[in-house]
Amino acid sequence: MYASEATIFPCPCPLPPPPRQNYTTTFYAQVILANGTNNAVANTVPVAGIQGKAFTLDQFGTFYVYEANITTTPSPNSTVIGKEYGTFAVVGLNGSVFQASSTYVFTSGKFARSTLTRVGIINLMQQVSYNPIVGGTNALTYATGYFKYEIVVSQPPYFVIKATANFELDA
Repeated sequence: MYASEATIFPCPCPLPPPPRQNYTTTFYAQVILANGTNNAVANTVPVAGIQGKAFTLDQFGTFYVYEANITTTPSPNSTVIGKEYGTFAVVGLNGSVFQASSTYVFTSGKFARSTLTRVGIINLMQQVSYNPIVGGTNALTYATGYFKYEIVVSQPPYFVIKATANFELDA
């Protein structure tokens, strides 16, 4: 029999997708910018920028790396539930827009030993910014959704960023 003579049977219908469950979790990133006098306690440090320009938070082209505690409340003394590791660059010419990527590593609670990763723009001229969740590990491997960001404390060099993750997982 030639391939052109073969009988083709229709494929069975695909299986329905597994049910999804919605989750919302809120936590707070405790950010301390290096400013030259507090480098021993800073967790956010500029590492590159435009030659001849100061490496500051409002200077276009400045690139930062950071590791911040994530806590259950805005207080730096509240329960630490993990860490945020990431990078961001000042990409707005006016110094108020950042391109950021970070991974949240949860160390306690329902998602202990799991991560969520996000990439996107943070605009300081807006009260709220949104970034997509682009990946996760362990219990959060198939998470899809977004982060909502709000700056709740702005006392340079100290900032607290409220992060609300809205996502779905297979049930």
